[in-house]
Amino acid sequence: MSLEQLETALGHTFADRDLLERAMTHASWANEYGGERDNQRMEYLGDSVLNLAISTELFARYSDWPEGKLSRLRSQLVCEATLARMAVGLELGKHLKLGRGEDTSGGREKPSLLADAYEAVLAALYLDGGFPVAQRFVLDAFADEIEAESARQNKADFKTRLQELVQATSDLRPRYSIVGTEGPPHAREFTAEVKVGEEVLGTGLGMSKKAAQQEAARGALDTLAARLT
Repeated sequence: MSLEQLETALGHTFADRDLLERAMTHASWANEYGGERDNQRMEYLGDSVLNLAISTELFARYSDWPEGKLSRLRSQLVCEATLARMAVGLELGKHLKLGRGEDTSGGREKPSLLADAYEAVLAALYLDGGFPVAQRFVLDAFADEIEAESARQNKADFKTRLQELVQATSDLRPRYSIVGTEGPPHAREFTAEVKVGEEVLGTGLGMSKKAAQQEAARGALDTLAARLT
């Protein structure tokens, strides 16, 4: 497939198309045919470009999140599986220049190889158009991923969020206890409370002890958020 088609998929016309050519050149091609630079150095640069673009967006978007939570979200986004899926969407496998052995062994579908190619393409965009071009490409590509993953994290674990918030401002840890149980054995409802120091910050109900603790943590987060307003 032509590089013009790839440029269309990327939404960028290269002033220096050699950069895109190099981004699509796997080491197996360079080793087999010689004399042509491969994309390994560009993978290295593209990894940094990707992390900076994602980190900058998360830092601005989630201004109240602690460093640990931002790092966890970024690690979920910037992973081999996600990058390989992005590469498949761009049909990078069809554009790759592979050695015969790598090609016949299914290299065009290997997640690790596709993820590396995606990073190399980001480096090409950065070198040709500057960081704003690469950043815009990344944010357009990852917009849905960021929304979905951040929503999943927010929904999944109020206890972790509470612990991070408390430990950011003190040496204390939230402590949970079950303070009530109601209902028949087949439909028990538990009441949990969470303390920080000697203060009860939240209570919650749930059909399991873990669910009740999560609701107690949610209540504590609401309590702390109200104190900041």
